[in-house]
Amino acid sequence: MLAPVLHAGGKFGGTSSGYSVSGGLHGVGLSVVNALSEALEVTVWRDSVEHKQNYSRGKPITILTRSELPLESKGTKGTSIRFWPDKEVFTTAIEFDHSTIAGRIRELAFLNPKVTISLKKEDDDPEKSQYTEYFYAGGLKEYVSWLNIDKSPIHDVLGFRKETNGASIDVALQWCSDAYSDTMLGYANSIRTIDGGTHIEGVKASLTRTLNALAKKSKTVKEKDINLSGEHVREGLTCIVSVKIPNPEFEGQTKTRLGNPEVRKIVDQSVQEYLTEYLELHPDVLDNIVSKSLNAYKAALAAKRARELVRSKSVLKSSSLPGKLADCSSTNPEESEIFIVEGDSAGGSAKQGRDRRFQAILPLRGKILNIERKDEAAMYKNEEIQNLILGLGLGVKCSQRQLNSTIALLLDESESLHFSILRNCSLSWCLQVTISLKKEDDDPEKSQYTEYFYAGGLKEYVSWLNIDKSPIHDVLGFRKETNGASIDVALQWCSDAYSDTMLGYANSIRTIDGGTHIEGVKASLTRTLNALAKKSKTVKEKDINLSGEHVREGLTCIVSVKIPNPEFEGQTKTRLGNPEVRKIVDQSVQEYLTEYLELHPDVLDSIVSKSLNAYKAALAAKRARELVRSKSVLKSSSLPGKLADCSSTNPEESEIFIVEGDSAGGSAKQGRDRRFQAILPLRGKILNIERKDEAAMYKNEEIQNLILGLGLGVK
Repeated sequence: MLAPVLHAGGKFGGTSSGYSVSGGLHGVGLSVVNALSEALEVTVWRDSVEHKQNYSRGKPITILTRSELPLESKGTKGTSIRFWPDKEVFTTAIEFDHSTIAGRIRELAFLNPKVTISLKKEDDDPEKSQYTEYFYAGGLKEYVSWLNIDKSPIHDVLGFRKETNGASIDVALQWCSDAYSDTMLGYANSIRTIDGGTHIEGVKASLTRTLNALAKKSKTVKEKDINLSGEHVREGLTCIVSVKIPNPEFEGQTKTRLGNPEVRKIVDQSVQEYLTEYLELHPDVLDNIVSKSLNAYKAALAAKRARELVRSKSVLKSSSLPGKLADCSSTNPEESEIFIVEGDSAGGSAKQGRDRRFQAILPLRGKILNIERKDEAAMYKNEEIQNLILGLGLGVKCSQRQLNSTIALLLDESESLHFSILRNCSLSWCLQVTISLKKEDDDPEKSQYTEYFYAGGLKEYVSWLNIDKSPIHDVLGFRKETNGASIDVALQWCSDAYSDTMLGYANSIRTIDGGTHIEGVKASLTRTLNALAKKSKTVKEKDINLSGEHVREGLTCIVSVKIPNPEFEGQTKTRLGNPEVRKIVDQSVQEYLTEYLELHPDVLDSIVSKSLNAYKAALAAKRARELVRSKSVLKSSSLPGKLADCSSTNPEESEIFIVEGDSAGGSAKQGRDRRFQAILPLRGKILNIERKDEAAMYKNEEIQNLILGLGLGVK
């Protein structure tokens, strides 16, 4: 028997094993279960003989018995494995979650449409016992229909099965009008790959390329410059892809991601061939899918514009810096200088070479306006002249000066200022450490020698990262020794940045995938700023709770921890795993921010104002998306209210159930036959029409939905 033997799975027997594919990798599954069970019983029925043996903690406790089956059971085939987990190993309560097991068995039944799987739950209370059989002849297509049972599909489920290059490909997909994200499920040899893999990548690439090509070929997309992204194409999509291959390569021990590179190409090509053939024969389905994707594109565009509008308003409101002016720190006009340079390229070089204390940089376009040929009105409307006037601190026809020296600086490429830096060398930012970099070349003129010394530590690091941005406060930061750990944090928000930059270091090693030190900062920032904002009444609305994403918009933050025993996740040390670090960093950041921001309410106001603008931008983006989507739904469909329509278009066989409220509507949808039964949820008391005239009656939304749902017109 194979129960006590490692590396003895069916996949190792080749073609003679009877397994064409296997989900196992090393042939240790049964052996491990056996070793961790106080009792395990294996029974095999084959060739009219019953084989049976019992084990305990990995060792056989009975001999292998063979007995002839009675005449009525001669055709019985299969394997039975019963096991009892070892209570000495599993010291906590041992419970099997029926819903988890049922969900996995349902998946297997969908993935293997010719197989019936039974699940029996026995209980001392007969009423709690359950017995269920799972059989889905429709396979993945039925799986997709089951997932979309409460949605509104815009076409029948598409799908195909194909054998090619020794691999079996099974794909099913469907778009729904009332879904605004995608559901992509991948399976490899019937194992759910929750992190995707090459099979999912193949589907995504093929969908984007194929639908763009077909849309332009059919002229469904008329605008030449519109190219639908994968995110737009997949909006509202439910897709399941199952591959069965002889030698799966999973990434990680938990088999969460498929890694076989050849699978991507096979799936990509198979999906392209199927979709091209099907959609060219069914242009109405293509039109519906592309229309859905175009609405996603327009919603994303509207959301982007809404965000930009909110942000531009907030920038204009909170800052008077003109154009791309990089201001200096000094407010003393006697020592301040402004360099006016031509173009962004020269501006970037000049910013790197300036002294931020008293030197400001204002990039302008070369030929801004010939003022000799324009009147004053046209001159003052010109954006570059406005920036110049504001940059010099002038008003219209005024003589106030903000900066003492104005310098026109033109930089040729040969004169541009460039700096060499050590990339990913966090030691460069430590206090009182000088690091030298020497480049030797046969040509002495090409040799370089540079010394790196940053007395400001992480604060100076943040300032360097934000050199081309517009900070709304000085760099904040602290260093602290606590519980045997050294914590060093620096942070600064900028008005013209709309994402966060979070850099983490552990013992001077850059943790590019973050870790517990970054998690501690994030948690502390969100909680502390919300508390301070409400305490200071900067946020007046009680129901506004700023999320971590809103709080961190525009933030540049660096956290460096030095601990005796770092625990890195992965061989490349890309993520810190010490759980105690999260608590230490969280508490340290909270204490520092609370003390500092209570003493500097102006800084708190600036940060919270930035976060509120992020909140409003996200809200505006959400509303813009909803507006575009609602318009597209009204344009493409006459379905009233929350009507869940039926598939049939024959009035003789169709039924509509009018129910009270969304809750009853949801229950009714689950129990209906979608082929001929429609559900229309309405509010309880919609309108007393005896006390209203016809005009008021027909204005009522619920009555409009009822009229449209029944297919009636006014009178």
